[in-house]
Amino acid sequence: MNILITIFFILILGFLTSKLKINVQSIEKEKNDLKIKFNINFGFYLFGIIKILGISLQENGIDCLGIHFSYSKIKLEKDSLEIFKEFSVFQLLKYLHPKLEKLNLKLTIGTEDVILTAVLVFISSTFLSIVGAKNRKQINFKQYSYQINPVYNKNQLSFQIASKVSVKMVDLIKTISYIKKNKKKKINSPTIKKIPLKI
Repeated sequence: MNILITIFFILILGFLTSKLKINVQSIEKEKNDLKIKFNINFGFYLFGIIKILGISLQENGIDCLGIHFSYSKIKLEKDSLEIFKEFSVFQLLKYLHPKLEKLNLKLTIGTEDVILTAVLVFISSTFLSIVGAKNRKQINFKQYSYQINPVYNKNQLSFQIASKVSVKMVDLIKTISYIKKNKKKKINSPTIKKIPLKI
């Protein structure tokens, strides 16, 4: 009996300390190509160390447990997309508490207007520095780097991104429960009918 209780508590502890790790191996867009190439791996890690499940996303489809799924065969429900209408990305990030373990960004921006190019480069670099300053606890600055290159008198956009992000399963569960609670409140809340005014 004591052995079963011990195993039960170990499993609970393993689940509570487990993490979802997102390894963005590459997201690339070349200057003369409109297509974005990407290779993103999702991994569920027990105790934050032992990998128990892996999912790989590429431009040609999804790989999971040795099975390949093309995007054309995957159907998303309307409810799953409505989450982003009700909650902003910043709201979701606030509840998820993601830790940025690595970021390597190379961005090239160019327009035919020299002033506009300079402004875009300034805005991009300022945004990344503000994100870094406001999220010091969630970012590993030893692996945090970005490079923004301006190209003048020419329309051009290319980038290369490689990063690692981890989210605790506890925070993920809290976020899912928060979304469900808000959905129930929205469904149960009385709707106010608008009465047209006649003049």
